Amino acid sequence: MNIKPRFTQHQSLKLSLNPKLIQMFNIFHLSYADLVDHIQQEQQDNVFIDVSQPDRLMTTTLSKSSSRTESDNHLSDTIANLDYQSIREFALSQLNYCSATAIQKKIISLLIDSLDDTGFISNWKSVSKHIQTSLSVSSTVVNKCLLLLQEFEPDGIGARSLSECLEIQINHLDLDDESLSSLLIKVTQSHLEDLANQHYESIASSCNIPLKGVSPLADFIKSHLNPNPGSMFDSNITPYITPSFRLSYNDGAVVIQNLEIDKGISISLSETYLETLNSKDIDKESKQFLTEKYHKAKDMIQFINQRRDMLDSLMSYIANKQILYFQKGPDYLVPLLQKDVASDLSLSPSTVSRILSSKFCETNFGTIPLNILCPRNYFGKTKDQFTTFIAYYLKTYPHLSDQKICLLLNDKGIPIARRTVTKYRHQLGLVSSYFKGRSSD
Repeated sequence: MNIKPRFTQHQSLKLSLNPKLIQMFNIFHLSYADLVDHIQQEQQDNVFIDVSQPDRLMTTTLSKSSSRTESDNHLSDTIANLDYQSIREFALSQLNYCSATAIQKKIISLLIDSLDDTGFISNWKSVSKHIQTSLSVSSTVVNKCLLLLQEFEPDGIGARSLSECLEIQINHLDLDDESLSSLLIKVTQSHLEDLANQHYESIASSCNIPLKGVSPLADFIKSHLNPNPGSMFDSNITPYITPSFRLSYNDGAVVIQNLEIDKGISISLSETYLETLNSKDIDKESKQFLTEKYHKAKDMIQFINQRRDMLDSLMSYIANKQILYFQKGPDYLVPLLQKDVASDLSLSPSTVSRILSSKFCETNFGTIPLNILCPRNYFGKTKDQFTTFIAYYLKTYPHLSDQKICLLLNDKGIPIARRTVTKYRHQLGLVSSYFKGRSSD
C-alpha cells in the first residue's frame, strides 16, 4: 500500500517557510542590482563572505571608475543608454511587447501616464472615468487593460493600493504551495498594520495558525515584497536597468554573453575564518557562532551558483526557441509558455517564474525583461501576431459573417470559435458589411 504523508497547515507552512528555502527563493527572485545589495548587506553580518570578484556591471560602479579598459567603456556607454528617468518611461518601453490591441495600448498608455512615482494609480476612479469618456470605452475594458499593465515590470506596478501591490507580487511569485499564497494574501490584505506593529497574536488568531508561524511569514513578506515598485527610479539616485545578458545574432546563431559572470560580483568563503573555525584552540561559543555563519555563507554561495546555472540554461533554451526574434525583431517572437519551459528543463514552473522575474537582457532591439521572451500561445502565435492575422481576414472578407470567417479559419488549421471572431472584430473596431445586407455569403 502506498501511503503518502499528510501535512497539517502548520507543517506545510513550516516546510515552505524554513529559513533556507526563504534564502533560496529570495536569491532566485532578485534582480542583479538587488542581488548586489543583498550580498553587501550579508557581508556586513557574515565574516565568512569574501568578495572574490567585485561588481563591474552596474552603472554606478562603472561611472565612478577613473580608468577603464576599452570593453569597460563600451559596457558603460551601453548601460548608460538604458537609463529611464521614471517608472512611467520604463513601463512605456514595455508597451510594444504587450499582448494588446491598438485601443488597449492607448488605454494602457493613459494608465501609465497616471502612475505616481511609486508606480501606483492612487486616483483610480477619476482616471478610469476620464479614459472611459475620452476613448468611449466601458469600465470593463479599462479594468482589463489595468490587469495587462499589472503584468509589466517591476512587480506591483499599476496597483491602486498597497495591499493590491503586494497581492500582485505574491501572485507573480507562483509559489508551489497554494495554501501559503492564500495565507500571504490574507495577511497583506487584512493585517498590514498588525505586521508593522508586530501584533503577531492578532495575526495568528485571525489566520488560525500557531503564533510561532507568524514570524517566518513576516520575514518572507519583508524579503520578497516591495511596497514601492518605483523605488529603483528614485529621483535622488541615477535610475538604471542592469541586464544580466547581452544577446546578438551572428552567422546564423545567437551569441549569448552572461554579463553577471563576466562583469558581476562573485563571493567565496573566507580562508582566514575557515582556518579559525578548524583551529583546535577555538572555544566552544566561538565555534558555534562561526559554524552558524559558515553554513549560512555556504548556502548563499550555493544558491547564487544555482541561480547563475539556471539563468544560463534558461537563456540558452529561450534564445534557441526565439532565434527569429534575435535575428529580425519583436514581430518574430513565437509563443513560449513558462510551464513548457519548466517541463523541458525539468524545473518547477515556480522556479522558472522566479528566475525570469526582474532579469533583463540587452538585444539589438533594446533591453527587455526576460519574461517578455515567453509570450502566451494564441492558436500557435503570439497575441499580437494573431490579432494581425485575424485582422487580415476580417478586412479581406468584410462581406462574410463571423460564422463564415470562423469556418474559413478552421479550414486554415485555426480552431477558433465564432464568438472569438466576434470579440476580435469588436476589439479592432471592424464592422462587417454582412450585417448591412449588401451581400450574401
